[in-house]
Amino acid sequence: MKERMLARFSRFTARVGWGEAHQTSARNVGPDSQSVHEQSRADGHTGRTAGAESVMLQAELVLKESDSLRYLLRRPSFLRDSPPALLCFLHDYDQAAPSEPIRALTRHGPFAGSTSAFLDRFVIVAPQLPCSADAWCLYGGAIEEIIEHEVRRHECDRSQIFLTGFSIGANGAFELAHIQRDFWCGVWAVDPTRISPVNDRCPVWLSIGALSRPQLKEWVRKLALEPASARHARRVWEDVGLDHVTTARRAYEQDKVYEWLLAQGR
Repeated sequence: MKERMLARFSRFTARVGWGEAHQTSARNVGPDSQSVHEQSRADGHTGRTAGAESVMLQAELVLKESDSLRYLLRRPSFLRDSPPALLCFLHDYDQAAPSEPIRALTRHGPFAGSTSAFLDRFVIVAPQLPCSADAWCLYGGAIEEIIEHEVRRHECDRSQIFLTGFSIGANGAFELAHIQRDFWCGVWAVDPTRISPVNDRCPVWLSIGALSRPQLKEWVRKLALEPASARHARRVWEDVGLDHVTTARRAYEQDKVYEWLLAQGR
């Protein structure tokens, strides 16, 4: 059985440059990405292969590797008349390696079962940290390289490149937007754990949960935020009184923030 599975993976996986796996369905390839790496070692390769693409999860969901970071990619499921936007999601502490990447990167965020129709307007990228640490800022260069690659490949609208994150990922979203001031067109932070540096020119949506609620007044003052009910606001906060994890689930399953992001293009 294992040999048949590995042979099947080899037919659907590309290992050259930023190669793409052939289109297939999750029913045909199975969910275990580690089998691909086992096959790579069996072929005489060790470690990560730059650009090796692992598993096609759905017609538009792919696990990929750059030179530095593994990441999950979701392509729009059908072509549109206008170029897609791009949304980069930064995960929480517990979803870093060595956690199995498919399970980890779909636990929270836009991959966590959201049915929002607006998701089909985005290419979505979710990198995975190599270890658990509140240190997304150390990987800004690698993330920018991944985003540039996917923007070119999918002909994304460069005026609509957005960054979101949950918990320590929200910390990282603020920090990367502060460092890469001319790269990101909007930041969506979901229940960050601490006050972080902020790009004062970047549109912001802050989804408040249990960890950020005690600093709400400081967040509002520092970011010059307005309530989500304010029409056409570019720097927004919202608190619906939920706990940490439920705040993330509620935030990413609704249409309104995706719609707000699409309205923030330069």
